Amino acid sequence: MKIQFTFHALQRMEERQIFLQEVIRAVRFPDKKKKREGTNISLKIRRNRKLLITIWKNVNGKCRIITVIETSKLKKYL
Repeated sequence: MKIQFTFHALQRMEERQIFLQEVIRAVRFPDKKKKREGTNISLKIRRNRKLLITIWKNVNGKCRIITVIETSKLKKYL
């Protein structure tokens, strides 16, 4: 599946120092997946014991990344 990034997602990745490959890995190989109101949520534990949350939609057969969040609240989301 082809992956596209919104400008907002790219801004958040830069602010939070999250690499492109980490987001792609989170979408393709999540530790946990959720779906809410047509939006997909992929959760992936990072090496620094923080959780990478990727929010995306399937648009015309492409994965469009809406935003990316990093949190240390593993138990809350997993």
